[in-house]
Amino acid sequence: MLTSYRESKSMRVIVRLAFILMLAMTATACEQEAAIEPSGKTISIGIIGPMTGDDLAKGQEGIKGIKVAQQLQPYLTNGDALEFIIED
Repeated sequence: MLTSYRESKSMRVIVRLAFILMLAMTATACEQEAAIEPSGKTISIGIIGPMTGDDLAKGQEGIKGIKVAQQLQPYLTNGDALEFIIED
């Protein structure tokens, strides 16, 4: 009985170690994308939205979202930069 308890305990340890090893292998196998190199070109995009009046808050929140997205992904996949022209 004591032997089976030790075997069971050692089996649990082996299973846990195997699980940790699989997690580590999965985490290190993830490919990282290559950095996008700027092409020097700029694409202008016009944004028309409520920047005054009763819907001012909605327009400001939309612009904040655009700026956050631009900070997270400053270049397109071909390296072109984006410039936003904001009008009311």
